[in-house]
Amino acid sequence: MENYLVLTVGTRDIQVNDKDLQKSLNEDEILALKNPYNSQFMARPLGELIERNFSKFQNIIHTPIIAPLIQYLVDYNIVINKVFIISTDQPHDVESKYRNNDSVFFGKIIARILRNKLPQGVHISMNEVLITENVTFLDEMYRFFSESDLIKEIEQNNNSINSVFLLNQGGIDAINTGLMLNIIKASNIKLRHFTVDERTKFSFELDFAKSILAESEHQKASALLRHYDYAAIKYLSVKNEAKAIAKYAECRLHFNFSEAKRLLNELSTQHRKFSMENITQLNLLTSDNVNKDLYLIRELYINARIKFDQESYVDFLLRFFRIHEFMVQYELSKYLDFEIKYNTWVKDIHELMGKNTKLKNHLMTSKHDKKPLNFEVLNIPTSLSILEFYKHPEFLFLKSLRGLSELRNKSIGAHDFEPVSRNLIESALLNRGYSINTFFEK
Repeated sequence: MENYLVLTVGTRDIQVNDKDLQKSLNEDEILALKNPYNSQFMARPLGELIERNFSKFQNIIHTPIIAPLIQYLVDYNIVINKVFIISTDQPHDVESKYRNNDSVFFGKIIARILRNKLPQGVHISMNEVLITENVTFLDEMYRFFSESDLIKEIEQNNNSINSVFLLNQGGIDAINTGLMLNIIKASNIKLRHFTVDERTKFSFELDFAKSILAESEHQKASALLRHYDYAAIKYLSVKNEAKAIAKYAECRLHFNFSEAKRLLNELSTQHRKFSMENITQLNLLTSDNVNKDLYLIRELYINARIKFDQESYVDFLLRFFRIHEFMVQYELSKYLDFEIKYNTWVKDIHELMGKNTKLKNHLMTSKHDKKPLNFEVLNIPTSLSILEFYKHPEFLFLKSLRGLSELRNKSIGAHDFEPVSRNLIESALLNRGYSINTFFEK
């Protein structure tokens, strides 16, 4: 695993005083290095002089921003594998008063210093990132870094990166902010964001990036939860307990109740109430009890409603078909004097028809898709026909739901390749005098 160090370089990163320079330069030479308007050293000419004569000036250089971070890395024996130094180098057609403040040579000097002072142990790869365009506007700097090789490398090598150390204190605000936002996005929790107190000469880590990441992950998790996308939460940088709860919900959506119960049992005591309430619900779905099928169909109803809200309309229709099938058979069981079983249906229905001539005549004359009803097959049309005979109060509603069954039969979830959409689902019900809300309200 590698450690990256990313630095922004500004006009204050390399400092010297006049007295030290006077040992090597005359007064006119020193004056030529200064801004005529404020008598401050200009970064480009001063940096170029020092960089070209580094051995001569290296002992009089002060690095008030980078030095405390170097000391931190040395104190904790943190080996840096790759360094990225961000500096400015505007073209010649830019006014000299702006171009003379470019930090390109300061960046080269800092590269020399880092190579000498960072904890050794591996070859350090030094990388120069030069900004040659307008550095004033944040949106341009954000775009510059989002398209930079630096960010692309962090994204591509994220699995092999241990930490990305960022010190973006020197330099221009638009550069520092644009860089920081991109690195937060690219490195995620691997970012270690540092600052330097120039008064105390102490470097320390900031919580700012972590706070932004935590809030961002929270917002992502909230959005996923609103969409019931529990599976995706495992890819977020959230607590393991939160991932375990999301995994439980995912298992429950898939009717994997044994795994869901195992995950609940492994949660910490902090979530005991949540665990016990949901284990109780799961027990109703898995243990033998007279109402088990009702509990299961209620679970499936919730599951189907989730799929509808997710706009997974084919999946919704698959679940709906099972619910419709159960509903008509459950209502049918209230009128029959035998237990409904697929393997005995033919025998049982003929016995019932033998005892009930009117029912027999009804079934013998019933039609399905303009053909005689095959009542020897236990399915939704057969069940609906019997409910019609007994004048079930919800017969018309139950019959209207066949529109969705037909939609399902023509979809990729069954026998064809016809499209499915919310409009088609609602139209299939409206054509029979009902709405999707009627189904959910029932």
